[in-house]
Amino acid sequence: MLWAGAFLVEFLSQGRYAPLSALTATPTRAPLAVPDPVAVLREMRRVVKPGGTLVILNHFRSERRVTGWLEDLVAPVCTRLGWKSNLALKPLLELVGLTPELVHQVNMFNGWRLVKCVNRK
Repeated sequence: MLWAGAFLVEFLSQGRYAPLSALTATPTRAPLAVPDPVAVLREMRRVVKPGGTLVILNHFRSERRVTGWLEDLVAPVCTRLGWKSNLALKPLLELVGLTPELVHQVNMFNGWRLVKCVNRK
């Protein structure tokens, strides 16, 4: 998964997609596996047309205190294995300039979320 994340960042950073050229971008597990999830989402936002949709499927840090603490505790091990167990959703979206229109928890532990944002450039 590390090489895929590194490839994705490299590919997106080369500017192969024209600005405002896509209607939808759907990163699945990309923010989890790349060294700079903010850069990836900013690039995806750059290529999505105004009014276009970004749909993100990823694991995000729990907002529950105990679960979030446990995710923080295992984060160093997870990082060495190639993913982030404590990536917080709200700060990530704020850094990128996105506002979620829909956040849906997709597994029984509520860590994985499907997030829909509209690009409001």
